Amino acid sequence: MKTERPASHLQSLKDIFPGKTSGEFRTAMSRLKNDVKTFHDTYAEGIADLDGKDLLTAFQQYESILSQVGALHSYVDLRHITVEKNDAWARKTQKKLDDAMRDTLFFKSEIAALPEFELLDRMAEEPKLAAYTPWLRLHRSYSGTVYEEEVERYLHDQAHKHPDLKEIWAKLAAPVAGDDAAPLLQTLREENDAEKRREIFASFATETEEDAETLMQLLSNRMRSTGAAAAIRGFDTPEKAFTSQSQTPEDVPHKMMKALTGKLPQIAAKFYKRKAQETGVPRLHPADLLHIPVPETKEEDWDKTVQPALEKLFPKNDGTLKVLDGQNSNSGTALRPMKLFIMPDDRPSYLCLDGTPAPLERMALTAHGIGRDIQRDHAAKSNTPLTSKPLPGFETLAGHAAEFAALDALIDAANDPAEKRDLIAYQIERSLLTLSLSAAVTACDRALNELSEKQGTVSVDEAKKLWKTSLQNAFGPAVDYDAPGLDMLWVEAPYMLSDTADALQDMFGLTLAAKLMHDRKDSSDPAADNKKFADFLAAGSSKQGKPLLKTLGIDITDEQTWQDGVSLLEKRLEQLTALDKQLAADKPVQKPAAQKKKGGPSA
Repeated sequence: MKTERPASHLQSLKDIFPGKTSGEFRTAMSRLKNDVKTFHDTYAEGIADLDGKDLLTAFQQYESILSQVGALHSYVDLRHITVEKNDAWARKTQKKLDDAMRDTLFFKSEIAALPEFELLDRMAEEPKLAAYTPWLRLHRSYSGTVYEEEVERYLHDQAHKHPDLKEIWAKLAAPVAGDDAAPLLQTLREENDAEKRREIFASFATETEEDAETLMQLLSNRMRSTGAAAAIRGFDTPEKAFTSQSQTPEDVPHKMMKALTGKLPQIAAKFYKRKAQETGVPRLHPADLLHIPVPETKEEDWDKTVQPALEKLFPKNDGTLKVLDGQNSNSGTALRPMKLFIMPDDRPSYLCLDGTPAPLERMALTAHGIGRDIQRDHAAKSNTPLTSKPLPGFETLAGHAAEFAALDALIDAANDPAEKRDLIAYQIERSLLTLSLSAAVTACDRALNELSEKQGTVSVDEAKKLWKTSLQNAFGPAVDYDAPGLDMLWVEAPYMLSDTADALQDMFGLTLAAKLMHDRKDSSDPAADNKKFADFLAAGSSKQGKPLLKTLGIDITDEQTWQDGVSLLEKRLEQLTALDKQLAADKPVQKPAAQKKKGGPSA
């Protein structure tokens, strides 16, 4: 029996358009098509050149188009739902509307790519632009992740819908037995026995060739899609994505990478050669490369040494930070309080640490989290009208600065040369692993995209070779790059699965934090330095990147700035080498056991 639809539905629809074939509806569709074409022809690739008045006009035209599309969409949806289910006309009309809106995507992309300070200049020129602040704030919070529908669908299918991908990923990323197995990197860090580490890595490397081929193909596919996705979201390269999100000049990544790729590989080569000698092997196995030995420290070192150092770095107030540590949420282990720390306001903030690392690692992670949390809190109070979150590079800087302050304090307080040596080695290796892996990922990403542009595709073998070369250039010759499974190591590098702009962000924050702490070591006025850092935090994200860092006395457009950041690690390595020589000289020389002469007494 056919169900009659209430006449009120048809009557309500007629309040919008008389009918789907009416002249009014056809006129509205034609007007939308013409307006979109005019909008595209007028403004595409030209948003950055508009002054405040013209940008307001562009916004008004874009708003008019959105209004037209909204009315037409509503009519088509309502008619489809209430009158004609499974209506081919509705599907066809929806496609026309989607196609029309696709020609306006450039506007969102170009707005996302426009530096924030330039937008603020336009708003100062034309106060009426302030009416669009909520839209700008929301849209720009997704800056770097706005994709065209087809690209987003492609990435989603590749990353989430590939047959058995989750099972393959679980086996590669969690090679230790058990449903709640830790990822490879964490497991290797926690395992001090070299043979057991090799066994863990061996289980990681013995996955089927089909699994490895599948994931390597996904990697090369992701790289090939990067260019298309970047064009849609408004950034041609990860470098432009980073500079836009962190509001820094476009030449900053180039100067940063020039300094890092010039001196950092030399430091890495010397350090990992030392580590190979300490381990007693000609070349490090990848499992040893990823394992950072954690020196023993006492829990009371937090109250005695680390917290006072952080209190000097960060401004005090009456709030508290409750630091919690424990197993991850799936383990069922209750989180338990660890310490309290000063916060910029009176609300409690919570930092949860996964796992139960050694005391020193917990202190480093806690300090890092405190730095980021304090910067995030200040940014929420002191941001610009268009910023809904802290500039990512500067939040990372605050975290690494706190971590450097904590480890520097422990190193300075160590009286025993062996203890000091181990703490310095830990600090160097912790920084090197982040910087070198980030540099390898960035270089591999660039090489894959260049090869893709040149020949139109990238094979699995080519992707493996480029990844191996990038690792070799970053970590130096003291590593066995022919070890089975090394070409799959990228599954532990989150940058390879998200955006390489994240790798640039980590290099940016860590290098500048090292530069900051390098300058503080030689400072004649620590109180003034603390005031600078307090001003930097208080500014939040109210300034663009270059003047924001000027509050710390740092010029990110000066290549020397980035060389100074690497110099801290270089000086630490020199200090480490001197301690190695001192301890070797102090070590008592054991005389070889005397041998008996035939037919006589012992010599």
